[in-house]
Amino acid sequence: MSFSCFFFLMIRRPPRSTLDRSSAASDVYKRQLLFFQLKEKMKKNGVFSLIFLIVFLLTKNDTYGQVNLFTNAENTEDWNDALNWSLGVVPTSAHDVTVTSGVTLKLKTGDIGVAHSITLSGGDTLIVQDSAFLTIYDQITILNSGFFSNRGMTTFSAGSNGFHILEGGSLTNQDTIIMNQPQRGFDFDGGTITNNGLI
Repeated sequence: MSFSCFFFLMIRRPPRSTLDRSSAASDVYKRQLLFFQLKEKMKKNGVFSLIFLIVFLLTKNDTYGQVNLFTNAENTEDWNDALNWSLGVVPTSAHDVTVTSGVTLKLKTGDIGVAHSITLSGGDTLIVQDSAFLTIYDQITILNSGFFSNRGMTTFSAGSNGFHILEGGSLTNQDTIIMNQPQRGFDFDGGTITNNGLI
């Protein structure tokens, strides 16, 4: 009978490696046990759901409507130079583009650019050069000595708000502006429009 008890204890006892304080297996075992105990405590207190929600919100990468300022830090005036932008990335369809006061921004010949919206004011200039393609998902606002020159192709996506031109804003079109079923095409209030192309 003593033999069977001894045999039973041998089987139920964890391997020595998990009990040894210096072993890697022991560290893993302790961490797993600690995590499980902590998780159970948080579940009982309802804290687990709250912590999960906070971590989810902090790690969610949602950049919709995020302002990306053109600084022209590289002095190239180039839309597609990531170092010229405050976010360190070339704008995407989620970015609201603004330009440092008095700076010229160029979407250069053959290049492609996209933005959620663009605001030009205070002497800012955006030039879409020959054979360049710009796509806007919401609107372009031009005011207070802002200037937009289209020499390539500018396209507004369906449901966009087109151009919003206010006092002092100026739009010149030398090539093609396409508006795909916009909610509105032009909201004009005191600026200047010169069209020598197709709209």
